[in-house]
Amino acid sequence: MKKRTLSFFLTVNLLIQLVSLPIIATTDIIADTNETEGVGWVEGIETPAIPLPDEEEPEAYTVTWKNYDGTVLETDTDVACGTTPTYDGVTPAREATAEYTYIFSGWTPVISTVTGDVVYTAAYTAEAISNEITYPLEVDEIPRIDWAVTEDEEAYTVTWKNYDGTVLETDTDVVYGTAPTYDGDVPARSATTQYSYTFSGWTPAVAEVTENITYTAIFTETVNKYTVTWTNYNGAVLETDADLAYGTTPTYDGVTPEREADEEFTYTFSGWTPTVSAVTSNVTYVATYISNEIIKPASDVKLTMTGGRARPETEIVIPVTISDNTGLAGLQLSLFYSDSLTLKSVETGDALNGLTFTSPGNFSANPITLLLAGETADDSNGTVFNLTFTVNADTPEGDYDINITVVDSYDNDMETVLVSNTSATVTVVHYTPGDVNGDGNVTARDITALSRYIAGGYNITVVEAALDINRDGNVTARDITTLSRYIAGGYGIELK
Repeated sequence: MKKRTLSFFLTVNLLIQLVSLPIIATTDIIADTNETEGVGWVEGIETPAIPLPDEEEPEAYTVTWKNYDGTVLETDTDVACGTTPTYDGVTPAREATAEYTYIFSGWTPVISTVTGDVVYTAAYTAEAISNEITYPLEVDEIPRIDWAVTEDEEAYTVTWKNYDGTVLETDTDVVYGTAPTYDGDVPARSATTQYSYTFSGWTPAVAEVTENITYTAIFTETVNKYTVTWTNYNGAVLETDADLAYGTTPTYDGVTPEREADEEFTYTFSGWTPTVSAVTSNVTYVATYISNEIIKPASDVKLTMTGGRARPETEIVIPVTISDNTGLAGLQLSLFYSDSLTLKSVETGDALNGLTFTSPGNFSANPITLLLAGETADDSNGTVFNLTFTVNADTPEGDYDINITVVDSYDNDMETVLVSNTSATVTVVHYTPGDVNGDGNVTARDITALSRYIAGGYNITVVEAALDINRDGNVTARDITTLSRYIAGGYGIELK
């Protein structure tokens, strides 16, 4: 539907003077310009009363000439009353639009003799659609009506949306035939694991406005690429594959992973963890192995260590004994122990005295080598070494390990003799063995406290860890006897 403005001009011829009175009416005409009827009478319009000139009116007036958009083209001042004004400037012009070109067709209202200040506005005829039609009525002494139909510029709404329907911008009152522009931030779309997105334009393609329209952002998608890392069991990087497109299945192209055997097992590569699958993100695959147990014959010669209890900043002696000895000409051991212990000394015992002991040059090393060797084999059994350790200060209560591993053992014929490894535990306590009442001394008071604890019914405080004097796992009268004999002396009892 086109909206047009109908302008009427009423002219009345009088003997006194000619006066032109504009009468403006606006209506909606639902038709093209070629459907407008010809010249006719307009019913219901009465001839307006014509005012007679006032003798005291000013003799000169101002005539202003404007373009269609209100721009002043020329101003004529001191125009005498009763004279007909003339426009002396450059012919008015109106820029073409996408729908029309415009040709200057005259002035509105119709130029007439001056009777007061007046403004004339340039009128135009559109080339594409005849949008100004004038119908003169040539009738003597009867009102003449001229009318013009002028088409208003139509305006529309342009909506800009993102791919998901989110409204990014709304432009209202966009004039017909103009090219709309989007003034917001560049549309964005979040990446997925498979794609990243780059804004590439609008759909439909942006064009001159002819109706209400919605433009939707479109994006170019790029397949994401990821990195696959292949590592060995110990974290060593075996291969790195970069820029693998989403959805592709990676392959390891390196040498088959290996893991060195230890004393108990050999290892066979079995695959990767997690299971190799199509790429959806950066991922690390770790080599996995099957453990194959090493079967060893039973040891012929046995080494044994015996642990014990100790308090921080006290010493403890750990004996190392040998049994079932078939004859050794050489024995090399590796001693490893907890960092909460300090090795103070290594003394030989009553076994393997036929072999020469090479004392370690640095007792602070950990592990430390214990070496016995001789010209002939020694098959004695008993204590090989006495290892003296100090429990470090501030060591928490708990168990701390000492381990001996056999590095080499052989007989007179330099044949290997199987000798067992051994280990022991030092239990660190924060009390004095036998100090039942916790006063820092072992006296008859502790015997009384232990007796009352076992009898029951006494309100006493004891150190529970010190109650089992003989270390048989029970607190009984036997512990009272053991503690009494320890305090009396002469029984060869050592509290641990």
